[in-house]
Amino acid sequence: MPSAVLLVNLVVVLAILVLVVRIVLSTVTAVAGPDRLWPVLRTVHNYLVEVTEPVLRPIRRVLPDVGVPIDLSPLIAIIVLDIVGRVLSFALLRVL
Repeated sequence: MPSAVLLVNLVVVLAILVLVVRIVLSTVTAVAGPDRLWPVLRTVHNYLVEVTEPVLRPIRRVLPDVGVPIDLSPLIAIIVLDIVGRVLSFALLRVL
C-alpha cells in the first residue's frame, strides 16, 4: 500500500477519533455539568470544540431541525469523512 494512501487513512482516522472524543466529552459535560469536570477535561473539551466547530457548523446549518435535542452533526461528519477517505484512497491506489 503506497504511503500516500496510509497518510490519507491516518488523517481520516485521527479526525474521526477527535470527533468521537468530542462526543464523549460533550456527553459527560451535559450529564455531569461543566462545573464538575476536572480542569484538564474542561480544557481538552474546549480545545476540541474549537477544532471541530468549523467542520460541524456548516453541517448544522444544512441539517433540518428534527425536534430532538441530539446533535447529529458529528455523526454526519464521521460518515462524510469515512466516504471521502475511501474515495481518496481508491483514487490514489488507481493513480499510484
